[in-house]
Amino acid sequence: MERGRVVMEIHDLLKKNCGVHVVGLGLYREDKREVEYRHLIEDGKWNEVLTIELDKERSVSGWCLKHKKDLIIDDMDAWMKKYSCNRVITKGKMGSGYFTEIEINGKVVGFMTVQSKMKNAFTQETMEMVYFAKRVLKLFFMEKRERVLLTENYHNVKVLWKMARDFNDSQTIEEAGSNFVKHLNDFVEYRGDLIMGIIWKEEEISEYRYSQGNNYLPEKRKISLDSKVKYIHEMERNSKEYGDLVMYLVENGERIGYLVLDNGGKEYSLDSKKFNFISTSREMLVSSLGKIKKNQELSKEIIKRKRAQENLSDINKKLTIVREIGETVISRKTIGEMLKDIDRIFKDNLRSFNIGIGVNECESESLMRCHIYESGCLREEVIPCDDRENKVVKCITEKKGFAVREENFSHLYFPLKFGENTVGCFTCGISGRVFFSEYELELFREIIPILSIAVNNHMEHQKLQYANKILKTLSVTDHLTGLYNRRYFYEKFHMNWREAKDRKDKLYVILVDFDNFKHVNDNFGHHEGDKALIRASRVLSTELKEGYVGRYGGDEFIAGISDSDESRVLSIGENIRKKIEELQIPINPKGELLTVSVGIFGVVPEGELNLRDYFMKVDEALYTAKKNGRNRITCYGIDY
Repeated sequence: MERGRVVMEIHDLLKKNCGVHVVGLGLYREDKREVEYRHLIEDGKWNEVLTIELDKERSVSGWCLKHKKDLIIDDMDAWMKKYSCNRVITKGKMGSGYFTEIEINGKVVGFMTVQSKMKNAFTQETMEMVYFAKRVLKLFFMEKRERVLLTENYHNVKVLWKMARDFNDSQTIEEAGSNFVKHLNDFVEYRGDLIMGIIWKEEEISEYRYSQGNNYLPEKRKISLDSKVKYIHEMERNSKEYGDLVMYLVENGERIGYLVLDNGGKEYSLDSKKFNFISTSREMLVSSLGKIKKNQELSKEIIKRKRAQENLSDINKKLTIVREIGETVISRKTIGEMLKDIDRIFKDNLRSFNIGIGVNECESESLMRCHIYESGCLREEVIPCDDRENKVVKCITEKKGFAVREENFSHLYFPLKFGENTVGCFTCGISGRVFFSEYELELFREIIPILSIAVNNHMEHQKLQYANKILKTLSVTDHLTGLYNRRYFYEKFHMNWREAKDRKDKLYVILVDFDNFKHVNDNFGHHEGDKALIRASRVLSTELKEGYVGRYGGDEFIAGISDSDESRVLSIGENIRKKIEELQIPINPKGELLTVSVGIFGVVPEGELNLRDYFMKVDEALYTAKKNGRNRITCYGIDY
């Protein structure tokens, strides 16, 4: 009767918590090779006694006996077809089931079956309660004397279930220990302290002390030992000296920890009922700790996988940023355009920085130019190469990166290297106390080689442009004075002719020739003669800002200007004559000064330009000035 009552209570609790509709307890008769289910409940009602002859029928009980292991079936119909079984406990709707042997001292004495109409009903959580039910029912197969002692502890199955649920709900080791001492206090009226040690790591014990004085709140400490086994043995010895009760926590035959029940130095006087209750609670504690360990390992694996996914996501994001920067900066013509695009990409994917790129000036070996983009504005700074206090100069000259970290600002400097050369410096700054993250630093290291290539390409392009500029300058200018050469002056004059013709402006040509310039070379040498030509060319450039001027021959210069006011052109010619005389360049030891004669010819362009006829007239005006005494200006047909 007591056995039937317990089976019914287990059915009711499993139905409520696990959705179970069948619970059966069968007696195995080894001599007859049969299982007799005398206690079989389906949907809250008792079924008649069911006997299964194992040698005649292909049953689930026979499968368990043959394979010596428990069986959890998620889909009963599919499983029975697979293994050609034709006999189960009930013939009602079948979903999932749990079947297990009950052993005493290594001998099979009975079978337990639990079934649900739902498929996949037996999860890790629900199985905790099913395993406990098996431990309860196992008591009824023990010897009478042991059974009587143990069943005294199971007088209230519902209370034990509450204890099982508390252990099942424990999420941490501390909670499991707290539940243990709570039930210990409630049912055994234990009033001492408790020490729970857990050995899950090599050479380390995590010890939890629960004290009645602080309402069993645990205090955790870690103990590093040379031998945890030696430590447990010492505790066992000490317990005998001080009267403490030491119990081992054993999981799958392996000691995973210990319990020390400290009774304040008094010897324990536990009757069998109390001792068996503590033993049963200890089994539940071990089961709970095992579940917590698995959950912790699962959580660690989940965290590990999550971190791996985050790392993969970070890598993919980083690759996207690097690829976008690479595609962008390689196609940009100027460093300013590069910085604007890099700033945009950083803002979209990271945060806002102050960024810059410093490079050597193409036109000067003594200067560096730093392009800076901050707060949406682009600016440039020119830095002397010998300014070693400047961080950009230091980065490029020393060819190594570094960080500057101040209280409210941090700055990074990366050298941009291409081959053996350092082609520039990339700078990145951020305001505030927070330094750059490791992710940002890794990203910067990834883009530096790309920026190095882009800046090198830009610098090579700049050098090529500068070289072309020099070549173009050399092709159109006189090497001594820097004025246009004769060939390019003719091109400019042709363009000026067409423009004046369209505007109906008057076009003037001014021809300047030095008087007795040969005497400068003869008396003072060609070097002084060249210096005289250079000084004179500066006067011509200054006075003819609105026109253009070139070197026509050795000491002859020619200029073109469009102007409708002839008097202004004549004034320009007179200013040239006066200011060259004021240079006071001697032509001989007597102190005679260098002067010039100026010829001017003006006409409103019509028809096609006849360059030869045109220049013959200005040459004739110059000849007139020479013939009439030099150091004077002559406009074609008019002598001044």
